[in-house]
Formats: sequence, C-alpha cells, structure tokens
Amino acid sequence: MKFFRTVVVIFLVLLQYTVLEAKKEKKVEEKQQEQVKIVQTTGMADIRQAGEAEAYDRARQDASRKAVEEAIGTFVDSQVMTENGTLIQDRIVGRSAGYIKKIEPLRKWKEGNVVYWEGKFTVGLEQLKNDVLALDLAQSRMRMPRVIIFVRESYNNKIDAGSSGVVYSELASKFSEKRFVVVSRPPVADPAEESLFNLLKDSSKLVSTACSLGQKYEAEIVVVASGESQIASVQPEILANSSMKSYQAGITLQVINVSDKRVLASVSKNSAAAHIDADTGCRLALKKATGPAADEAITLLLAAWEDILNNGNLLTLNVTGLSIAEGFQFQKALEKYLREVKEVFPKKNENGSAQFTVRYLGDGRDFAMALSTVDMGFKIDVEAFDSSTVKIKAVKK
Repeated sequence: MKFFRTVVVIFLVLLQYTVLEAKKEKKVEEKQQEQVKIVQTTGMADIRQAGEAEAYDRARQDASRKAVEEAIGTFVDSQVMTENGTLIQDRIVGRSAGYIKKIEPLRKWKEGNVVYWEGKFTVGLEQLKNDVLALDLAQSRMRMPRVIIFVRESYNNKIDAGSSGVVYSELASKFSEKRFVVVSRPPVADPAEESLFNLLKDSSKLVSTACSLGQKYEAEIVVVASGESQIASVQPEILANSSMKSYQAGITLQVINVSDKRVLASVSKNSAAAHIDADTGCRLALKKATGPAADEAITLLLAAWEDILNNGNLLTLNVTGLSIAEGFQFQKALEKYLREVKEVFPKKNENGSAQFTVRYLGDGRDFAMALSTVDMGFKIDVEAFDSSTVKIKAVKK
C-alpha cells in the first residue's frame, strides 16, 4: 500500500512538471509568434529599366518593402500613421531586408513590360519596432531637426541642380525613411547655391555658406552632395557584343550641423550600371552610388547624435559683469550647481567679459533655462541664446 501511494505521488509530481513545462513551451511559442508577422505580398518592376533578370530582383525587393510596411501597422496605432501628410510606412528605414527572417517564394510572372514576384515573408517585429521607436526618440531628444538638401549632379555631360535630379530624389527618400523632416526646396534655385558648389574644395567656406543657407530656410542640418556620372573608360568584355554600355558614377556628400558648423558626416561612394541609353545608364549609376552614401552618412549622423546625447554638446557661454576673480568663482559655481554641466573650459576673462566653452547635456535653450532658474550665488540675466550659444549678464550676490 505504501509503495502504491509512493508511485501515485511520483506520478502526480511528474504530471504536474509535464504540465508546467508544456505551459512554458506554449508561452515561449506564443512569444516567438508575437515577435514575427507572416505577410504575403507581391512586388512589381518594369523590365525596360535594366532588363528582365534585374527586374525580377527589384520586384522581390519591392515585395520585401511592402511586407515590412504592412508589419509596421502591427504596433503603430492607426491614429499616428500619418505625420504631416506622409504615411509613416513610406518613411521607415530603407533596409527592409534586415527585418525579414525568412522568404518563401510563391510565384513570378510577366505581363507586358512589367514583371511580378509574389512571396511569403516572415518579418521580425522586435528589431523593427525598436528601430522605429529609437529613431523617434533620437529625433525627439535632438528637438526634431529639419534637413535641407543641396545637390549638383552631372550626367552624360549634362548638369542638373535643384530637386529634379536622381541624387536629390534618392537622398530625400533616404532621409525621409529615417524619419527626418526634409525641408521643401524653393521652386527657384537660390543664387547662393552656385557659390556653394564653387566651394567644394574649400571646406571652411563651404561649411559657412551651407550654414547660412540652412539658417535662411530654417533647417538645422544641411546636406551638400555632388555627383558625376559618365560612360566608363573601360568597357566590360561581357558587354562587347551587345548594345549596352557601362556607366560609372561617383558621389560625395557632407552632412553639416548648422548651429555649431560641425561636419557630422563626410562620405564618398562610386558605382556602375549598364544600359542601352546613356542618360538612363548614368542616372542608374548615380542612384546606385547615392543610396549607400546616404545610408553611411545617416549612420555617422546618428552616431554623432549618440555621442552628443551621452556626452553633451559643446556650448559657448558669453558672460558680462564679472571681475576676473568673480569669473573663476562663476566657473566653479557652474561645475558645482548645474548637474548637466560635464566640463567647463575658460576661453577668456578680461575687462568684465568672460567666455567659456561648456560641455552640457542639452542644447543652448536647456542651458539658458537652467542658468535662469538655479541659484548659483549670482544674479543672472539671460540676454540671448540659440541652440549652441548663450549670452548672459551675471552679478555676484
């Protein structure tokens, strides 16, 4: 009898353990299912742009983007799907392939000059969600900086400026996908743009002119890009017996922070493309060079932002009303009473005027507000500020 009871107890314990393990496995399975979304989509592409084989690749990429766009709706509320008239899906990061865990091809077909590619995509939601929210957070913490893009591109011995070229279109698309607010260009090109591109070899003057244009159009970030494309000097043997020619392109771009005239990114890229039409081939090569250049520039820009958010901005503080001795006391007070102040570097202190470079966790507006509200033993009157400079009058109490 005792043996029987022991067996029953062991059986019940094992049964309970089995049930608990089954529940754990079910929860894990449910969690895994929550982290992915299965989407079936169809992409399309025109074969006249580069040929049928490449068109099917572009159709598959189109289907991939559509799958990621649909997955965004899983965690973005319908009430916030629109931002300034632009669908958030249209502005999601362009690296759709990075979110797709599995692709199951279903079928492909051609109708006239258009090819179609249909597939089933397993989209990873966690990374997608984190990227979307991280981009939003970074934009918010940097006070939603606006971007204006200035481009000059030449292709097949033709020059295209303004916003009508393929380089501008690709850059605007890439920055919008990363959720930047791209400032609309004026319908008539600004005369200052010509001087801007005449300064490509003079870094300091280029930055100064770009920042002046940024201020004029109320943009905090300026992108200056120059692209050139022409027929390749050496043609691949594979094209020797066809009517297609190879075209090469190069692009350089700089991303400039208007407030402190800091170059956040400087990138150069080259690419090539083949086509029977010279203009089209040059544009394709430019587009292929611009995409990776934009991706790298945005990555460098976000890394610069991360450094600023973690380690602080370098702000200029101009102070009047203090003697030399009081200037030293004021420096110590900054370091003691303002928690967001990481470092203070005195630049000058003479004739009642002092200047400091301050590493501060925030921008000029935040710094000005802190100076106005925190009692540091000085009566402070904030006279002016912008995102990188604060001007005050201080009197020792």
